Amino acid sequence: MYIAENGLELSANQTIKPLWSVISKHLRIAPESVEEDDLKRILSGLSSIVDGIGSYRTHAGSANGHIGRSYRVVPRHARLAVHSAHTLCLFAFETWQARRGGG
Repeated sequence: MYIAENGLELSANQTIKPLWSVISKHLRIAPESVEEDDLKRILSGLSSIVDGIGSYRTHAGSANGHIGRSYRVVPRHARLAVHSAHTLCLFAFETWQARRGGG
């Protein structure tokens, strides 16, 4: 929705990492978009979370018909992924709202 609403170019690869790249650059929350070193480090961590969640979903999820090694996802790992994704999405949403004049 964000990408379409803002007329951004959608990558042919519609996995989480390229989608996040488009959104974070447009919102100016990509690490290379900020000057403050501390904030840049935090945003780099968020980018790493996106990469990790995408990989975890690919390797631990059942959607891709995996054969061979299977991950044993325990509740604390699932909570880590869910809460990390929640933090990332909330930050992006609040940034979007603030840029639209809503907070």
